[in-house]
Amino acid sequence: MTDKGMRMPQYQPTHGRRTYWPILLVQAWLTLSVVWFAFGAWDWPVSNPLKLYAYVFLGQVLLLGGYVWGSRARPSLYSLPWSSERIVRWTILVTILVVVFTACCRDRFILTRNPLHLIRNPEEARSENNERLAEWSGSGPVEKVVNYSLMLASPFRVALIPLVFLYWPRLSRTMKWLAMLALLLQLYSFIATGTNKRLFDLVLLATWAIWLRGKVFAGHHRPRIQTKHVVGLATMAVLVMLYFTYSQYQRNDEQVREGFRFDSKTETGVDANHILMAHSPDWLQHTIASSEMYLCGGYYGLSVCLEQEWESTFGTGNSLYFMKLVEKFTGKGSVARKTYMGKAERYDGYRMMTCWHTAYPWIASDVSFPGALIIVFLYGMFFAMSWNDSLAGKNILAISVCSQFVVGLLYFSCNNQIVQSAESFCGFVPTFILWIVTRNRSKGWGA
Repeated sequence: MTDKGMRMPQYQPTHGRRTYWPILLVQAWLTLSVVWFAFGAWDWPVSNPLKLYAYVFLGQVLLLGGYVWGSRARPSLYSLPWSSERIVRWTILVTILVVVFTACCRDRFILTRNPLHLIRNPEEARSENNERLAEWSGSGPVEKVVNYSLMLASPFRVALIPLVFLYWPRLSRTMKWLAMLALLLQLYSFIATGTNKRLFDLVLLATWAIWLRGKVFAGHHRPRIQTKHVVGLATMAVLVMLYFTYSQYQRNDEQVREGFRFDSKTETGVDANHILMAHSPDWLQHTIASSEMYLCGGYYGLSVCLEQEWESTFGTGNSLYFMKLVEKFTGKGSVARKTYMGKAERYDGYRMMTCWHTAYPWIASDVSFPGALIIVFLYGMFFAMSWNDSLAGKNILAISVCSQFVVGLLYFSCNNQIVQSAESFCGFVPTFILWIVTRNRSKGWGA
């Protein structure tokens, strides 16, 4: 298939070490998070270190094994009638429409507040957004339209960043302007609602898409990333990290006021004499402590969950969004209290809704911890398959699916990010199913 105005590249086989770079980078990242947890500034009171580290080791081995197994699959086309150019256009236009519509109907403060004030006061923006969402019942006619619109638009919104950065050289001038508008609207909505995590997603997915573009559009030449891309991405990363530091320093909760004390019954705190903290200025201490808590704190939650009894949630406990959706019919807390995270909160005080537990307990709440290892194997397998299809440049659905796997794996030490929120759940699940059922293996490259 060749798209009008957007010439699709011919697939070039990518055998050898390059095929395994994604999983090697993921493994390095996850290993770094474990090492940082074990030797970092936080004094985590882990009571079962052998069980914890053995389970995490098995998880990473099976993730790698799944990827190796899945990488054997041949890249495939997809059998839908819509061209890649049309899907990219829909992605850009739908994102613009839904962001503007949501701002007008639900997030009016974005339009009425001074943008510079929101940027200068990220903690205030985050608090106001949380209060507004708590008051948002979702039961009125307008609220239902907004919620359904966000759900239906989720597959396009989660695909915006990877598709725009991947196909940027193939876009027309008009579509480039619209793509920039869509990205800016998304970026401003992230800042205005105080969601730092989404800013990191922007840098992560932009980096991944540009790296993939260097491979997909390389033809017979050696893939390479231009210097301007490296400089641009590095600048974005530095700006996002500085903004994260500023927002964390501005927070006035107990974690910052009382020496970064964690709100668990264990009264875990940061060792002020740790090598990372002892000689760091105050603002950098906030960044180090917050970064370690976000990226590594989930392993402590996992250690507590490993000591709890399993009570299956039958497919409803792996996603916070889906859990709350089910509890609208079964009663508040009916699912949450059965999960490993809910039991860990009752046992240790390690709160389910505000603390990390890694992705393992979320998955295990449905299938047990041994069963979760099988899911992790499948996770790696589908990640490899979507990466192979993305490299072929012939299956645009695989590009969206693979980008969401990338996000999920990079946040694996936090929670089950790939289906955690309404947007991620409604964006990933339909796209994943559509990718699986429309993979045309009989016409796949390498047949």
